[in-house]
Amino acid sequence: MTLKQADHIRQDWGKFLEITNGHLIGLFLTNIPERLLPYKKEVILEALNMLIEYCKSNGDAESINLIKNTIPSLDWYVNDSEALATAAKNFNDKVYLDLFKKTDESQQKQYDYVLANY
Repeated sequence: MTLKQADHIRQDWGKFLEITNGHLIGLFLTNIPERLLPYKKEVILEALNMLIEYCKSNGDAESINLIKNTIPSLDWYVNDSEALATAAKNFNDKVYLDLFKKTDESQQKQYDYVLANY
């Protein structure tokens, strides 16, 4: 993998975290199917580690910290079968379903706020 390719993967990973991660956590908690990642976990980790080494060689501590802070999120992505089995169990759990309903209520409050203020 080239540095340019690694940076492209990092950018895709960052966009993925920003746009979809919260929704996936709301649905799967911390057992999200790996297949939903934009790249295999190993590829993302390889790219991030390559960029960390590059930033070290340039003395860019801020970028190193920013990149490192995204790595633990990869732990939430697990084997697809395991994630789906856990999700199926959760969908039959009243506590989980109540939590899921609160997410829906929160979205409505956010939408109402936008309508009232913008």
